[in-house]
Amino acid sequence: MLVRAWRSEIFPAELVVLLLYLAGLGFIQAAHQRYVEPVTMLCLGIFFHLAETREKAVREITPFYEEHVKMFAPLGFVPGITSAQVEAAARRGGWGAAGVPTVEHYMKTGAWFAGPPEELAAYLEDLESRFPGLQHVNMSISMGTPKAVMQEQLRWFGKEVMPRFATRAR
Repeated sequence: MLVRAWRSEIFPAELVVLLLYLAGLGFIQAAHQRYVEPVTMLCLGIFFHLAETREKAVREITPFYEEHVKMFAPLGFVPGITSAQVEAAARRGGWGAAGVPTVEHYMKTGAWFAGPPEELAAYLEDLESRFPGLQHVNMSISMGTPKAVMQEQLRWFGKEVMPRFATRAR
């Protein structure tokens, strides 16, 4: 599995589920109209934030996640969010009462990760074992994250997480 860190890209969970379903059936066509064998060439996208503890990481990533929701929910890139929740996300406050999904919700789905580097590496290794055709993981930092935080996160990811996958790169 090749693990790469990029600044930010959008991989809606619904699209990933659809691609996994289609790949499993062997019907997926790649962008260049070539047939892709079942369960190969898979790519998952995960937003991440590293900190010494899960609690600290959640606390730090929450404002960035909220900005992400404000920006991308109206465009349909926040899976499962309702129209009423999109409206609530656009206003200050009232997210909880409207049931706007939290970052913890998306952490449970696997689309977002917040925690220490060793837990992220373990999570990626678990994905690798559960999805043998997984060849790429797009690690993203949410839009709206300050540049200095992005740089620090990418340095930490490169030092603590990527070396565990160095022998797997092709």
